[in-house]
Amino acid sequence: MTLLALLVFSVLALWKLPLSLLPEAEVPQLVIKTSLPNAAPAEMEQNVLRPIRSAMLTLANLKEIESTAETQTGTIKLYFAHGAPMQLAYLEANEKLDRLMSALPRQMERPQIIKLNVADIPVARIQVVPRHKQSLAEVSELAEKVLRKRLEQLEGVSLVDLNGTRQRALVVEPDYKALRAYGLTIANITAAIQANNQELGALSVKDGHYRYYLKLNAKLKSPADIAQLTVLTPAGHIIPISRLAQVQEGEVQPTGYHIFNNQEAVVIAVHKQMQAQMTEMMPALYAIADEFRQDYPQLDFEVTQDQSLLLQESIGNLQGSLLWGGLFAFIVLFCFSGNVRVPLLVGLSLPISLLLSFLVFQLFGISVNIISLSGLALGLGMLIDNAIIVTNRIGQKRAAGVPLLDSCVEGTREMMAPLTSSVLTTLAVFVPLVFLNGLSGALFYDQAVAVAAILATSLAVSFLLLPLLYRLLFKNLTTIPAEDSRLYLHILTLYRRLHHQAMRRHKLHLFLLLLLLPLSLLLYRLIPLQGLPYLDKHDAVINLNWNEQLEVQENKNRTTALLESLDAIALQSEGEIGTKQFLLQESNNTTQEAQLYILFKDAAQKQQGLALLQQKIKERYPLAVVQATDAPNAFDRLFNDERPLSELRWRGTSGSQPIPAESLQALTYKASLLSQQNNLGAQPGKGTLQETVYNVSIRQDRLAAYNINYNEVIGQLRSLFGNVTVTDLKDFSTIIPVKLQESEQALANRLATAFASSTSGKEYSLDQLVELRYSTSYQSITADKYGIYHSLLLPDAVPAAPIVSTIKEDALQQGLQVNIAGKFLEDQENLQQLLYVLLLSVVLLYFILSAQFESLLQPVIVLLTLPLGIAGSLLLLYLAGQSLNIMSAIGMVVMLGVMVNDAILKIDNINRLRKQMPLKSAVAKAGEESLKPILMTSITTILALLPILFASGLGADLQRPLVLSVIGGLTVGTASATFFVPLLYTALYSKRRSIQQPVAA
Repeated sequence: MTLLALLVFSVLALWKLPLSLLPEAEVPQLVIKTSLPNAAPAEMEQNVLRPIRSAMLTLANLKEIESTAETQTGTIKLYFAHGAPMQLAYLEANEKLDRLMSALPRQMERPQIIKLNVADIPVARIQVVPRHKQSLAEVSELAEKVLRKRLEQLEGVSLVDLNGTRQRALVVEPDYKALRAYGLTIANITAAIQANNQELGALSVKDGHYRYYLKLNAKLKSPADIAQLTVLTPAGHIIPISRLAQVQEGEVQPTGYHIFNNQEAVVIAVHKQMQAQMTEMMPALYAIADEFRQDYPQLDFEVTQDQSLLLQESIGNLQGSLLWGGLFAFIVLFCFSGNVRVPLLVGLSLPISLLLSFLVFQLFGISVNIISLSGLALGLGMLIDNAIIVTNRIGQKRAAGVPLLDSCVEGTREMMAPLTSSVLTTLAVFVPLVFLNGLSGALFYDQAVAVAAILATSLAVSFLLLPLLYRLLFKNLTTIPAEDSRLYLHILTLYRRLHHQAMRRHKLHLFLLLLLLPLSLLLYRLIPLQGLPYLDKHDAVINLNWNEQLEVQENKNRTTALLESLDAIALQSEGEIGTKQFLLQESNNTTQEAQLYILFKDAAQKQQGLALLQQKIKERYPLAVVQATDAPNAFDRLFNDERPLSELRWRGTSGSQPIPAESLQALTYKASLLSQQNNLGAQPGKGTLQETVYNVSIRQDRLAAYNINYNEVIGQLRSLFGNVTVTDLKDFSTIIPVKLQESEQALANRLATAFASSTSGKEYSLDQLVELRYSTSYQSITADKYGIYHSLLLPDAVPAAPIVSTIKEDALQQGLQVNIAGKFLEDQENLQQLLYVLLLSVVLLYFILSAQFESLLQPVIVLLTLPLGIAGSLLLLYLAGQSLNIMSAIGMVVMLGVMVNDAILKIDNINRLRKQMPLKSAVAKAGEESLKPILMTSITTILALLPILFASGLGADLQRPLVLSVIGGLTVGTASATFFVPLLYTALYSKRRSIQQPVAA
């Protein structure tokens, strides 16, 4: 009844466990966004970003700080260690910023600190595309006032964000010739419009016993209302605005576009609440999209970038792998057992142990995610291991003639010590990894808890439930059934022959096996090192910077032309061109930048499409800077870093000033040549790009000579070049701005045809009053905790030491410094830390085994099997073209845990049998007794993981290196436990006396 109660609680726990893509973890990053009107990048860096960086350097757990100063805006990114308490970091950063505000420019608004989380990535996007060339302003109004409200009512939705919207406006296009003829300026028109668009506010008048509120009926509502307004000329004539300017309905000049499949559209990004279940929210989202299609047939609605597909595919594949693994293990049991009852017995323990492990999940607060499910898949082989060993030992007792009840009791009691020890040794390998810092610890915690849960439950089931079930299944049999199948008997015969041959010349064979130990060191040098494994994705994000002073319309034309070239192979494309309107965005795009999202059919077409796109950009727009990355998802938000793999950074000795452009160009040019010669794929960093700007100088001498007010000239320049809002027409929730139309004339003509008036009323053209000069400056100024730097990015490569030395020598000759940065430094640190923890695990393992065997020598036999298993893992990784990364290293840990169990079982049997017979007989007998559980454990573990190699999705891609490590290591490890342990044991103890001489018959 106790078991039934636990199973009921386990089912309830499984029902309530949250389903998520990844373990709950905070994104270890803060973003500070600043803005300062009319500030150049140098001013933004000097007056705003540098003081903030200095203040933030003392934040706890801060690893890196990066800032980018651009025209009028600045961004600071703070990178923290994984596992850092981000809520405290957020509060502390705000406190430091509040104390710093008095030292920042007074005219700037308070900087905004953004705490990133997984919910910042929208769960899906809804594309709203006009079918029959409807006005995008009307579509935008529908999206903002209707669609957004309906989406916000869905349960689980936290934010509905829009981009690509247009705003209706009344456009006033001045007739400069008419204005000059009447002696008027643009200021006269704007003053007339503003004067007639006033509101009285809360005014009231008393009339006897009554009081009435006053309402002004002179409010403007249409282009005709503005056109009929009048202006008084200096000559005293009253002229309607219709004779001075053309007023018509239009749109606010966009600074950015959104395109979907090369059509202008409005995109609605839907964000979910942190606690919301994506599997429940997404069906409702698709249902409301269908309602939109029915309600608004003149528009197309398409749901794109659905993050739930990634969750369903990843979780579904791992669940399928778990089921297939269990089925394969069941088949292996049938193949090795001589009767049906034993496989059924072990098969019953499989679902029971799995269900009980979910109860442990509930107790530890672990969700069902790709990490915890992979831990269950890994523990599947170990789970069956305990059941196989116990049932095998009970069967051996029965075969020796021991009664059924005594066989169940004695067989289980004899296996308690070695199995408990094997679980403890496995945990000794696993538990230290939970305390890893950074990405390794974040990834491993859920997996370690899952493995520990399944080991603990399988041990309890093997000791408490299996003997009971064994007795119930076999109590009515009058004869003892065969324990071994014909297949296993053939394998046993082959093993006896091989064992006999190996023991005949045990020293030679042992020497040959020991020669394999250095193989792991050789393979370690051949396999590339990497932080995370390569994840096969079919979509990509391309960040484009044209590196030219483009109008946003030209940016759009270029972008759509590029996307048209990919129509044959791209399934779907989106583009954010120019500035974005999203509330949640970490970076500020300019009108010369574009961000593209492209979905391909498969990875091969993705590679082909990206290569074609980069080739066309290089041919048509050689100045453009292109950066292609995988499309972001929740996993990338948690674990990926947008920083390049490596980066060369030049800076002055003080780091307080940018490097002169001429010096930097010479250095980066030579470094780029070295990059091309070595296929490193270098790209200029943001702080290296330059742009052409106009320097405007107002001739103060002429203003004084002509008696012209300075503000008069500034106002005329704003009218010519700025996006001037005259006033806003308000009608409840609708606001329609009245804009001055910017002139389309050439720059020189604009200045020649625009005039400023002196105090005496005489007019002078602006080209007499201002001077314009071309100059070049840095588009952005990048800095870190050491100061300003200029960089060359190497997204997928690390430069060799000779290349770095050459670049450093060139920089030193000009009095500059060069350092190398990037993700690869952190990757190496993580792997190095993993090696240290593994060393600690080995030490713990030695002490546990010494206590179990009561020997200081026998644990060495177990530990010497580990390099053989590592060599097998590295060999399969090398043959499969994989890297040595965090996941493959974790796979080695799992593999070593299984190998240790096999070696412990073999040595424990030998020690037990040496009390009854001579050494060689004990070794041979122990080998035969241990062969079946060792083979079945290894085969079931390998087959349980094999489906992951053929699965797809993020979960499978992430676990594939881990699975290869386990399979390669177990293949070699099984052979080592079968032959290496007996050979080494015999070599060490052949000249010693037995533990206890056998009693003479």
